[in-house]
Parts: sequence; C-alpha cells; structure tokens
Amino acid sequence: MEQFLFCRQTAENSTGEEIFKKVDSFNDHQLSWTVCVSACADSAPSMMGTKKGLKSFVKKENKDILVIHFLFHRENLAAKEIKGDLAIVFNEVVSVVNYVKSRCLCTRLFRALCDEMGAEHNGLLFHSHMRWLSRRKILKTVAQLRNETGVFLREQIHKLANRFSDN
Repeated sequence: MEQFLFCRQTAENSTGEEIFKKVDSFNDHQLSWTVCVSACADSAPSMMGTKKGLKSFVKKENKDILVIHFLFHRENLAAKEIKGDLAIVFNEVVSVVNYVKSRCLCTRLFRALCDEMGAEHNGLLFHSHMRWLSRRKILKTVAQLRNETGVFLREQIHKLANRFSDN
C-alpha cells in the first residue's frame, strides 16, 4: 500500500543537508532510516554527492540503503536514446508542433480550424526539451488532432503534410 506521507517546500538552491533536514522530518511520524530500504534521487550534485549530497546524509543514517536514480529521470534517459522509426515519428511530430506553435498566425489559424471542425482540443502542446514529461501528452494530442493537423498542413503546403494521411 502506498500513502503520501508529507510535502515540504525547499529553497531554490537547496543543499543536500537542507534537503535531508526536510526529508528527515518523517521521524515525526515514528519512522526510522534503519527500516528504509531505498531512496530515489535525481542526479543533481545536491542529491547524489558522496560528501555533501542528500545521498551522503542518508547513508550516514543507514549505510545499507540503496539510493537509486529517480524513476522519471531514468525514463528520460531512456527516451533520449529513442532510435529507429519511433525517433523519426517523434522528431517529425515535434517539427510539426513547433511549426504551428512558434508562429502566432499559425497558432491562431490552427485554433480556428480546430473549432470549425469541432475538434476535442483547439491547439497543440508546445514541445520543449526541458519538459520531457510532455512527450506522451504531445503525441496523444497530435494523434487526437491528426485530421485537423493534416488539413492545416496541407493548407500551409508543409513538407510533412502527407504524414498525416498515412496510417
């Protein structure tokens, strides 16, 4: 069973020690580091540093604890290595989304077309490499707006327009 224990806000530039003090407050709930089997952290020095990172403070409390790379970050690392057909599809989708979203006129025209065609959504999500979690949402939205996107790209005489008529 999983339950949310607590949430604490940290400063923008938190050190491993400051983060540990926030996390260590679970002792208020009669829990101990000695029964903790593993902890997840991102790869930031404040988290994974062996001398001053959160990992070092956790290891002082329980030397046997396994500190692993944060799950989302592991997915991100794997997603960056996409190869083959999936990489081609994703890169083309990003190209189309960025074409529509980076031009104000295109964005307005696409929104009007989606409204006119009674689409579920009236716009695409902008892709950013900093927001890699948005990849699934971007692909899902483009798939849902496949017909509208195809019509729009054909009207704009875009080089990838034919991709949206190919199942």
